[in-house]
Amino acid sequence: MVYNRVLRVFIDSDLNHLDHFEQILRRSAIHTSLIALYP
Repeated sequence: MVYNRVLRVFIDSDLNHLDHFEQILRRSAIHTSLIALYP
């Protein structure tokens, strides 16, 4: 029971971290595309 709860917390934190990382990647991609569009 306790192990499942800890594992779930780890999985949730990993998912949140991945989501944040994906947002950073998407924002940087939009930034570079804007730079490419307007030299």
